Amino acid sequence: MKKLHLALSLVIGLSFFTFVEARPKPWLGFWSQICRAVLCENFNSFLDGSVVGQGGWTDRENGNRWLAQGLVFKEGAKALSNFNSMGESIITKNTGRALADGRQSFWVKTQNRASYVSFHSENVQLGMYQGSWDGPSRIVVAFNKNGNVNYIDARTDTRVNFGSYEDDTWNLINIEWRSADKTARYKLNNGSWTDWVPFTGGPSFTGFDAIGLDGANLGIGGVYVDNLR
Repeated sequence: MKKLHLALSLVIGLSFFTFVEARPKPWLGFWSQICRAVLCENFNSFLDGSVVGQGGWTDRENGNRWLAQGLVFKEGAKALSNFNSMGESIITKNTGRALADGRQSFWVKTQNRASYVSFHSENVQLGMYQGSWDGPSRIVVAFNKNGNVNYIDARTDTRVNFGSYEDDTWNLINIEWRSADKTARYKLNNGSWTDWVPFTGGPSFTGFDAIGLDGANLGIGGVYVDNLR
């Protein structure tokens, strides 16, 4: 009788294991693709106030103007805001996870851009960096006072406009890069991708492992950033 019970237990156990193995596992696909970017961050767990010192974010210049807050956000409960009237306000985060090929997205909402003070076509700048903000390689996208969004073409070291954004509206920036030819391409909202364009510091590039955000000369306006992915 004991042998029969043991045999039945083994059959039931194997049947359950086979059933579990055969079932679809959508959660595995979800977790395997949860973050294919340099940084995935929604700021929802941050305390209100300066983001410096939270979640690995550090101050490069006047960084305490970047605040975690729960009044305006794209999703969840929190986003970052910056109302830095003059000069630059820069924060960075090194993830320790370098990607030679990858993609990164940012949600950005400007507020009262008409009050921005022109600043080298980069009132709001976000990007990926190798090592740090001052590292040898970078990809940056900037929003400026006149409503244009631009990237830097390393061949001429000039900013190239690739779209126009709406003020007081959430705008989505998508960036992809590849190591084979050290190029990147860019997309604003539902627009078309740009061509693949060389990014700054290509000859020194090994992988992007840092994110940087800059709010400069925003006058009496501001900017919100959320849901990096």
